[in-house]
Amino acid sequence: MCLPDLDHNWPRYVLPVGATLSLSDGFLPDPDGRYEQYSNPGLLTLTEFFNRRCCIVLGDAGIGKSDVLLKEYERVREIAPQPANVIFCSLRDFGSDVTAEQFLASPVIATWIADDEAELFLFLDSLDEALLKVDTWSSLLSGALTEWPLRRLWFRITCRPAFWPDSLGFALASGFGDNLSKANLAPLRQRDVEGAAADHAIQSDRLLMEIRRANATTFAARPLTLKMIFGIFTEHNRLPDTHAAMYQQGCRYLASEHNATVLEGHRLTNVSLDRRMAIVERIAAMSVFCDRRFLQHPNAADAPLPEGTLTASEICSRDVTPAELREVLASALFSFQSPYVLAWTNWSYAEFLAASWCISQELTTASIRNLISVAGERGTGIPQQLSSTALWIGELRRELQRYLVELNPSLL
Repeated sequence: MCLPDLDHNWPRYVLPVGATLSLSDGFLPDPDGRYEQYSNPGLLTLTEFFNRRCCIVLGDAGIGKSDVLLKEYERVREIAPQPANVIFCSLRDFGSDVTAEQFLASPVIATWIADDEAELFLFLDSLDEALLKVDTWSSLLSGALTEWPLRRLWFRITCRPAFWPDSLGFALASGFGDNLSKANLAPLRQRDVEGAAADHAIQSDRLLMEIRRANATTFAARPLTLKMIFGIFTEHNRLPDTHAAMYQQGCRYLASEHNATVLEGHRLTNVSLDRRMAIVERIAAMSVFCDRRFLQHPNAADAPLPEGTLTASEICSRDVTPAELREVLASALFSFQSPYVLAWTNWSYAEFLAASWCISQELTTASIRNLISVAGERGTGIPQQLSSTALWIGELRRELQRYLVELNPSLL
């Protein structure tokens, strides 16, 4: 059974950086609750947060940063006197510093700079993912900010906390001063999960009991993994006992859920779910270990592809047919970026499935070490972009945990 994508219109909250977030059994205590309202006195609604000219939204993967930013963009665009000056940009789509520089010098921005009366609303999503491909984004943005008329700029940006560059933070603080807000997006409330369960005709009491039994409140409090939980619970009426098993079943659920906009009228084949999983694990390994975040659709033919695209011929080079690849790419694990180019719906799926591929291929410890570690001035270690995959490898093969921590102590 495939659950529809529903917009639950949750009221989201943020907590300014530096304040300590208090949770209730993994969920955000309800700010509207009689007593819970005192748990996080610094909590802000999105309306309160977005009233500054510069707003930095931080949060871990799957917490809902992109959704919050996109909805704020849509709200502003509807009321802005110059909708063309309201720009939303996913920074992860840029494959080089050249294309990044072209965006920052685009005609819309140049026209805004020249017009002393115009205001620009700039929404920049996924800085963390962008930095993994274009590590100069921070300096490029910092440089642009010194030349732009900031008194006419409304600037919003999202990033994972571990990737936030201090240099950009200093540039924004210098340019915007007191007109800057920097906050962490808070997780969902229990009542948000209950309401979403009701939207899917799921018995919320039974679901919450199972979530607590499986120690899965952290997953349930994040929109990305909450959908996984709904799918698993609907199919099995229970949840797995470990986080790794949760992700495994969740990815299987998403691999079986076909996205009509991706399929584009092509008839499904009889590819079994196990076969689909073997193919998506292989794609994930190629994506993560080769840093290839875009995927070419088999129908692309000679269409131009962005830098860093994993081609259909590379994926099908062994025993995967174009028909199988077409069906796999039609699953909810992937989404279109352009008519012939796709990306992972969320990079965390690729990170987990790449780890799962290592295990299913029965790679030796030496082979895994060669995949996830690089030599540096301070010895061999695990680079930041592979740390999540390394964590999942440790979850899936517990005997490797000690070795992985020795390579990168921050994994603790």
